[in-house]
Amino acid sequence: MPILQKTHFGWIISGVIAANATAKSTPSISFHLIAIDDLSSMLNRFWEVEHNITQQFSIEEQTCEKLFLQSVRRNDEGRFIVTLSIKR
Repeated sequence: MPILQKTHFGWIISGVIAANATAKSTPSISFHLIAIDDLSSMLNRFWEVEHNITQQFSIEEQTCEKLFLQSVRRNDEGRFIVTLSIKR
């Protein structure tokens, strides 16, 4: 008989499946279910948090960002080439 278990990820069902007598191997069956209401509310919460972030960079962080944007380039193979910034 199937076994129901409540986990941190929700409820799972497990157990033995009766195999066909002519089958050479035991079949494996997977079933995945996501509660859309929970997923939807989590996504909404994520986007609310993401859009409310107004991050203020320090002068040092602004300088680093400016240096990165000025020094990054791509070579002929499409790889990014970035100059290493060394704080002195």
